[in-house]
Amino acid sequence: MEQEVVDLASASRSIAELQVEISLLQELEELALKVRRSGTDKKWEELSKLLQDNVEMFNAAGHRRKLLIFTEHRDTLNYLTARISTLEASADDCEIRYIHKPFQQEPDFAATSVNYNLQELWQRGIEPI
Repeated sequence: MEQEVVDLASASRSIAELQVEISLLQELEELALKVRRSGTDKKWEELSKLLQDNVEMFNAAGHRRKLLIFTEHRDTLNYLTARISTLEASADDCEIRYIHKPFQQEPDFAATSVNYNLQELWQRGIEPI
């Protein structure tokens, strides 16, 4: 079993291919570290602009409209929760729910078109940790 897992971890068929793969992974790791150290998060910057500057994010009375953000990983949810909470919106304007189980049990968005009852999903959600 362990050998099968190791075999599936790489597409390399020879030591030479494995060395090339390791080298590429090291380059990717260095690049990721540079991006992380830069403190720049382009995706967050774009989302932040959308949340703060886009007129369509506010109704006629100036109140923030509802927005659904889907993310696969909980660490991304926690990251976004922390970042969104730094925006000028008051805590009353922002409510975040973690809805995980429905997506483990129901069809995948990528494979099937599904109409979810968003109110039901919201009620089944929990506050993020």
